[in-house]
Amino acid sequence: MGETVARPLFFEFPEDTNTYIIDDQFLWGSALMITPVLTKDTTALNTYFPACAWYDFYTGLKITGSGSRIKVNAPMSQINLYVRGGNILPMVEPAMTTTESRKNNFRLLVALNETGQANGGLFWDDGETIGTHDSGVFNMIMFSAGKNFVSSEVMKAGYTGEKMTLDKLTVYGMLVTPKSVTVNGKGAQFQYNSPVKTLTVSIPLVDLLKPFSVKWM
Repeated sequence: MGETVARPLFFEFPEDTNTYIIDDQFLWGSALMITPVLTKDTTALNTYFPACAWYDFYTGLKITGSGSRIKVNAPMSQINLYVRGGNILPMVEPAMTTTESRKNNFRLLVALNETGQANGGLFWDDGETIGTHDSGVFNMIMFSAGKNFVSSEVMKAGYTGEKMTLDKLTVYGMLVTPKSVTVNGKGAQFQYNSPVKTLTVSIPLVDLLKPFSVKWM
C-alpha cells in the first residue's frame, strides 16, 4: 500500500490530537520534519515537536519533543529541518545533476532514539528504468544501530551498474564519549562533539554491497 512522501504530522502521530490542526509544518517521509518560514521578516518559529527525540539536521542538537511548541531560530540561510530519532538516513553529496550526484560516495546519518537505537534502509537501482523491483535489478540494504554499533545487512544485490561506497558516518544522540572506533574490526579516525553529543567517523570507502560494522567503546 503506497504512502505519500510529503505528509502531515498526524499521519505519523495519529494519537497526538494536537497534530490534527497543524498546517505550518510537514513531514518528508517518516524521518524528516520541515518547518518553513511562511511570513515576511520572520526570525523565529514556534515549532511543534511531537513526543519523541528530534535533532537539528544541520548541527545534531537534540530537542526532546513533549507534544508542545518550542521557539526556535529561523535563519535566512537555511530551512528549519529536523530528524526524528530512531532513523538512519543514507545520503550523498549533491551535484549539479542527479546523474553526477550518483557518482559521489554515500554517507549515513544515524539519529538515535531515547533508547539508543535506530533503523533505516536504502533502495538503489539505475534511477531510470521502470519495473526494477519486479525484475530484481536493484539493491536493498538495511541499517541498524544500537548504543555502541552501526551495522548493515544486504538484503538484495541485483544492480551492479555503479559502485556504492560509504565514506562517512555521523551519529546524533551519542551520550558517552567514545575512546575508540573500529570499522570492520580496524581502527578508524573519529571526532566527538561533546556539547551536542555527535560522533563523526571517517570510513575507508566501505563497499555497501557487503555487510559492514562500525563499533565504538
